[in-house]
Amino acid sequence: PQIVMGAGCYFGTEKFMSRNFVCRFPNSIKTHKVGFMKVPVTQPGANDDVHDTLEQQPSHITYQEVCRGKSGYVEVCWLELENPDCHFEAAIRFFFAFHDPTTLHRQGADRGTQYSSVLFCFDQEQLRIAESVKRELQDLIDNKKVQCFERKRVQTKIVFVDNATAKRMFVEAGRNHQDYLLKNPGGYCNHFIRTRLSKPSRVQRTWKLRELGLPLVPALPSSY
Repeated sequence: PQIVMGAGCYFGTEKFMSRNFVCRFPNSIKTHKVGFMKVPVTQPGANDDVHDTLEQQPSHITYQEVCRGKSGYVEVCWLELENPDCHFEAAIRFFFAFHDPTTLHRQGADRGTQYSSVLFCFDQEQLRIAESVKRELQDLIDNKKVQCFERKRVQTKIVFVDNATAKRMFVEAGRNHQDYLLKNPGGYCNHFIRTRLSKPSRVQRTWKLRELGLPLVPALPSSY
C-alpha cells in the first residue's frame, strides 16, 4: 500500500501530501519519507503509453550528486497509504493538482532531471489508475477545460517497480531533510494548488477542483 512520487523539490512534495492531502483525507497516509529514486530512460522510439520497468541500480547517491542534475535520480516522497482502496486515486489526482506536470525536468525556477514529474507504481492496479488519471488530465488540457499549467502536454513518467526492487533503489535523504517544512515553516517551497483558470474567480476555482476529481474542502488552516 505505497506509492513514490516525484513532483519537484521533495520539501514541497512531502508537505503537500503529508499535510494538505491529509487535511482533505484524514488518516489517509500512514508514513512518509523523502529521498531519491533512479528513473529509467525511455528507449528511442518507445511508445509513451507503455510503462517503463525500473532496472536494478546501485542504491547509493548523495544529495550533492543529485543536485548536479546529471545522476538520473529524482527527488521523491515515499508514501505508505493507510487504505489504498479508498485513497490511491485521490492521491494521484492531488499529485497533479499541486505541481506542474507539463514542464519537463523543471518546477518553476527549479531546473534539472532531479525535479522531474514521476510516479512509481507497485502493482498493475496502481499502474492502471495512474495512467487513467494522466490520460484524463491530458484530455482536459486538450479540450481547454484545464488551463492552469504552463504547457500543453503532461510529461509525467509512470514507472512500474516491484516492492523489493524499490526498497533497494530508494535512497533515503538525511534526517535534516525529513519533515523539512514542518521543522522550518518559512523554508523553501514552490508548490501550490493550481486552481486558477484563464479568468480567476471563486466559481472557476471551484469548477477546476471538480474537473480534477478533487473534493471541495473548507479553507485550510493559515499554517498551510
